[in-house]
Amino acid sequence: MLSTKLLRRSMYIVVRLLKGFPQPLIYRFSQAAKHKNDDLVGRIISVPLKTQEKQAVILKVLKTKPDTSYQIRDAGALQPVPDDAHYHQYVVRLAQIYFTKPLHFYQRLRFFVADASATKKRKRKEDDAFFDDSLKNENAVVTLTDEQQHVVDSLSPFFSQGGYMPSLLHGVTGSGKTEVYKKLIEQAHAKGKSVMFLCPEVSLARQFTNIFRQQLSDIKVFGFYSGSTLVERRSLWKSALQKEPVLIVGVHLPVLLPLANLGGIIVDEEHETGFLEKNFPAIDSKRAALLRAKMYDVPILLGSATPSVATFHVAKKQGWKQFALKRRFSGAFPQIVHATLATKSKRRFFWFSSQLVTEIKNTLARGEQVILYINRRGFSFFAQCTKCGHSFQCKNCDVNMTVHVETRGGKEGPVLRCHYCDACHVLAPFCPECKAPEKDLTYKGLGTQQVVAQLKKVIPGARVGRADTDVSRKKKEWKQTIEAFTDGELDILVGTQIITKGYHFPRVTLVGVLWADSSVHFPVYNAHEVALQQLIQVAGRAGRVAHKSTVIIQSFDQHQLFSFIDETKYIEFCKKELEVREMTKYPPMMRLVYIEISHKDERVVDKEARSLLKLLQQYKPDNVVILGPAAPPVSRVQRSHIRKIILKCPEFKPMYQLCSSFDLSWVTSTVLMQPE
Repeated sequence: MLSTKLLRRSMYIVVRLLKGFPQPLIYRFSQAAKHKNDDLVGRIISVPLKTQEKQAVILKVLKTKPDTSYQIRDAGALQPVPDDAHYHQYVVRLAQIYFTKPLHFYQRLRFFVADASATKKRKRKEDDAFFDDSLKNENAVVTLTDEQQHVVDSLSPFFSQGGYMPSLLHGVTGSGKTEVYKKLIEQAHAKGKSVMFLCPEVSLARQFTNIFRQQLSDIKVFGFYSGSTLVERRSLWKSALQKEPVLIVGVHLPVLLPLANLGGIIVDEEHETGFLEKNFPAIDSKRAALLRAKMYDVPILLGSATPSVATFHVAKKQGWKQFALKRRFSGAFPQIVHATLATKSKRRFFWFSSQLVTEIKNTLARGEQVILYINRRGFSFFAQCTKCGHSFQCKNCDVNMTVHVETRGGKEGPVLRCHYCDACHVLAPFCPECKAPEKDLTYKGLGTQQVVAQLKKVIPGARVGRADTDVSRKKKEWKQTIEAFTDGELDILVGTQIITKGYHFPRVTLVGVLWADSSVHFPVYNAHEVALQQLIQVAGRAGRVAHKSTVIIQSFDQHQLFSFIDETKYIEFCKKELEVREMTKYPPMMRLVYIEISHKDERVVDKEARSLLKLLQQYKPDNVVILGPAAPPVSRVQRSHIRKIILKCPEFKPMYQLCSSFDLSWVTSTVLMQPE
């Protein structure tokens, strides 16, 4: 039993379990007097629940004993968390922006806390076991160009001493942006500060983690993303607790990690949509990084060969520092050649123009390498019966299933896979509608697997590899593919946009884009911007060392967009695109809020959408435009029907106030915002 003296010193805390029982609980905390109330809010603490110890976040501190229907038990010990003075305020602000609760982010902290105190039953390795000393080399001496040195000299004071400084680095492909990043990371590390390095894909995060571990031999480099090992996460948490200066590489997770010694943030390939999480509340990690840099008073550098039109506009409007690397670090820009697919001349394989085939053969004869780009994985877009017209649709989603070729039971054959819900089944050897035999089933469209299969016929003897999401998911196979191509053990690499950024293949002197206009006409306001970014990025894989290289752009139409693939003209494109956005009232001239409503029952989702529209119209300010509700192009995913409402306004604040003016908890909604 507690003594009377101890009871007088005790305070009471309101907590919420990180996992499990959803209602707030009250505990007595005898050590509360040693802490300021503000310091306790947001801390993680162990609490007893029945016969188990659970992790919880402290929501509130009470000085007097509350009335409860249950006996108040004593809380356990506060869990060690990095001494980050700004973290709670940052989480609260982030929760406000994304219409969620701070608890959402503290629950994600459980990812760290649970692992940091992981089970004694497991056989543990040493904390630093994942650091392979064989990878750590003395960094080769690199002499920066005048352009690179100017960027480093301008930003070094901020990475060394602090101060909020948002900056945009527009560096053409092969200009050596990574060398600039490395110098700034070293500046922060020398002052005992940590740096977050964000990139848009896990495969790219793995690549940069390896590069930095090899070339920054004096800095602890952590890869922190889905797939990071338990040992690595535990070691990162330990370093954060001890305030060690580290480099943290990842996509979404680093920006949610509490750090006491944050010295700067670098966002590479800032134009990519991969920074936007796919699940509710769909946090935009780039936006979250900008918010964190401002609240923590540290510099943030956004880099890209093709900066987003929105970032280009904001940087100019808000007076960011802007830097340009206009020349390649080595090598020269490739020659851009257009080849039409519209000609009726016969060729062995429709998707390979005679010009491309000739260039591939000549390139391989010189002992050089080729990249072929098609932004579609699988074998074909879909399968269709030529007798009755039946196409194979996913039962869970309103899309045709994509044809893949997979090996099952030792036998290779076609399977149907949904790219939305990942449902998969073997393609039947007959039409399920009219029972027509397999010979009457035809495959439509082009994917990476079909390109590889046809290449082996068109260029016999060529060593061909494939790089797409299907391969990158298999960590070992992906590593082997990239290493084989880098080492010259493969002649041709067929890939999607996964190979358009971050990779340096010195032997590549030919890039072929098989269907350049396939993404130009998508029904989204920024289709031209996204298509051009992908084309410039993949074209940039050619000639990074060689002084003579070629990019062949195959398309049906000679679209005006293709005149900007010469990346020295990219800023000219941005200016023209901003004029179009101004006329059409699309971002960044207007701000958008997307509200997505989903439900298994289509009648329910339609009713909820109409009810929400009525509320929005009732409270909306005059300068807010409401569009919808409407079904998106893919209106059913994983058996849930989807409706969207879009809000448009020159400023974000009126839309935020509108969405905050009533309770949205009754509707399944996802709110996405354009970055500022």
